[in-house]
Amino acid sequence: MAKKLGFHTLGVQPAVLRWARESQGYLPKREQGIERFCNALAAETLVPSADFENQLTGISAPYDDAVVPLARRYHVSRESILRRFLDRGLIDQHRYEARVKQWAAETETSGSGGDYYSTQATYLGESYMRLVFAKHYQGRLTIEQTADYLGVRTRSVSGLEEALLRNALPA
Repeated sequence: MAKKLGFHTLGVQPAVLRWARESQGYLPKREQGIERFCNALAAETLVPSADFENQLTGISAPYDDAVVPLARRYHVSRESILRRFLDRGLIDQHRYEARVKQWAAETETSGSGGDYYSTQATYLGESYMRLVFAKHYQGRLTIEQTADYLGVRTRSVSGLEEALLRNALPA
């Protein structure tokens, strides 16, 4: 979101930069500068430098044990935290690329794409879903309206309902 704000501020469409990078494998000099600025804006918004520096107190090389806790603290990817380490000279480019490649390989081989309904339920929030289903049970919303409010197709409503009930019951 912060990166998109940077693009918007500069009057650049992100799709244009993405197309240039993907189709040509590079960005022209001007667009590289824009890309760097937007990345820096996003990084500072998501992982503020001053707080990040405070979090590094007492952490020493190789920093591997700090990546996941910091990613959780800031609600960002492991790669984002690793990039902060790289930008501060705490790790080198080779280590950064190796870890990113390792994580990508782990993701590819895990075979898990997650649970669609749990992900949607988390995104929508329990309170909102309870409100929508309550109105549906009261007969105030049709199944089509319920699906519309939940942002899913009608055939997915029951799966979301199950996810809501599954998360509401103690394990």
